[in-house]
Amino acid sequence: MSDQPRWIIEHDEDYEVPAEVTQIEGILDISWHNDTCPRFGVRPDGIGPNLWVEHPDPDRRELGGPRFMVSVQFDDVASHLDTDLYAGDDVNAAVAAFLHEALYRPTPTATTPGDCAR
Repeated sequence: MSDQPRWIIEHDEDYEVPAEVTQIEGILDISWHNDTCPRFGVRPDGIGPNLWVEHPDPDRRELGGPRFMVSVQFDDVASHLDTDLYAGDDVNAAVAAFLHEALYRPTPTATTPGDCAR
């Protein structure tokens, strides 16, 4: 097993995930090579809040969007996301949005779309 963070193994160290993200207490590196960029969350299955970290170079971002995005995954189907929580280039604003979601909303425990209600 490698000592490197999962986001480096799955993506590349060029993504330069900031310490403000990796040092959040209780955050899990749930990056996966099929995702467009490194992803961090509160559960290994990705249910609950997720903080996505795109490449620092806008020209190397797959979708050309912002550097950071905070979304909520409601079940084990990644297409069921609420992506309006934060999208921008400010790491502190992204961390604040992630922490707000993680601390003030219960993490869904359901595994099917109809079982979660906001």
